[in-house]
Amino acid sequence: ADEAADARDRVASLESETEKLRQELDAARAAADALMARGLRARYLPLAGHDHFSILEELRRPDGALCRALLGLAR
Repeated sequence: ADEAADARDRVASLESETEKLRQELDAARAAADALMARGLRARYLPLAGHDHFSILEELRRPDGALCRALLGLAR
């Protein structure tokens, strides 16, 4: 199978105002851009209002953004 057709990479990151996290957000966005530039299916998925603990709620909840993104990988 073709790598570009089979790849379903997701780059998710937490939103924050601190400079260090802002740099991490920029790196996550750049990683998604680099994957797409290689022809891979990728998406930058910023999730506002979360910290490194609360982001897990997006996996726990069936309607959470990360849960929906992971379910999309199975399709």
